[in-house]
Amino acid sequence: MSRISRIEKILREALNPSFLKIEDNSGLHAGHFHNKNPGTSGETHLRLTITDEKLSSMTRIEAHRLINSLLRQEFDTGLHAFEIILKH
Repeated sequence: MSRISRIEKILREALNPSFLKIEDNSGLHAGHFHNKNPGTSGETHLRLTITDEKLSSMTRIEAHRLINSLLRQEFDTGLHAFEIILKH
């Protein structure tokens, strides 16, 4: 299962998003992370756009902390950058 698929599964199980989109921006960072870290191949720089009622009731910092805590294992295994766009 790809990192994007795992992240989508984690977020859909923990939250109830009405909209969820994950984009792989790793190609925009060629030479930045994967080339310096052998064994990582793509899906290291991602952008999440999400609409979720629970997240809407939180401050931006609280929502980012929740999402980052849900994805801790992904960060520990090669996810390098994760941009979060909260839509209401």
